[in-house]
Amino acid sequence: MERPGDGLITGEVVDDVDDALARLSPKQRSAIVLTAVEGLSVSEAAKIENCLLPTMYWRIHHARKILKKLLAEHVNI
Repeated sequence: MERPGDGLITGEVVDDVDDALARLSPKQRSAIVLTAVEGLSVSEAAKIENCLLPTMYWRIHHARKILKKLLAEHVNI
């Protein structure tokens, strides 16, 4: 059952996520999109981005850390 305002809240969250992703560096954004959105493995993402596996892990870690700060109001920790 949908409540009044649910669509608005979802739209606001989507906008905030888009804004947060835009604030990441292109390499960090690519790492998150490839692994979290597209569902690729870290190894597959590293091959696509032509970087070493530890580099891809670092990019993902750093991007998540930034996103966590930027989206803190939407995350229950």
